[in-house]
Amino acid sequence: WHPEFGLILIISWGDDELLCGTKAGVEYAKKELFKHFECDDTGEMKEYIGNKVEQKDGRLKLTQPVLMQSFVDEFKFERDHKVKNPAVPGTVLQPTENQLSNDDQFTYRSGTGKLLHLMKWSRPEIGNAVRELSRWMTGAGPAHLKAMYRVFNYCLNTSERGKVFKPRRNCKHEDIDKFE
Repeated sequence: WHPEFGLILIISWGDDELLCGTKAGVEYAKKELFKHFECDDTGEMKEYIGNKVEQKDGRLKLTQPVLMQSFVDEFKFERDHKVKNPAVPGTVLQPTENQLSNDDQFTYRSGTGKLLHLMKWSRPEIGNAVRELSRWMTGAGPAHLKAMYRVFNYCLNTSERGKVFKPRRNCKHEDIDKFE
């Protein structure tokens, strides 16, 4: 929090730094960072850590179209355009005696890993379904694989959704953890 420029966020991923705030605040933070570190200014952000970044009306929206395209390209599954939610309401995945082959188990782990990444960076609403899938990284059966493909379908059918950041107007120092 800067008394003159307000909230300035510095998000770090490895050696990549992302600055968010008012234009004047971002310029101030860049100057301060450039004093202490060798940096490159790559301009307005369009992509960050595999996320497509859209800025509009004071909002920042993260989506992952490339990752979601990998569902289609890498996994052989029947696309169902009617799927409207990530899991069948009221169902809980159960242990099974009929476990997947080694190849299908690898597919299940790979797909669930991709969904974990998608959930973390741009699609938090799939969290419950993905958490349930991740419980079965060993010993998954056909029902588990079917549930994973359902989440794929949901994500593909709602590909315009993403994580949206929009700070409240007149954000005060004590409000920085309360984003809408």
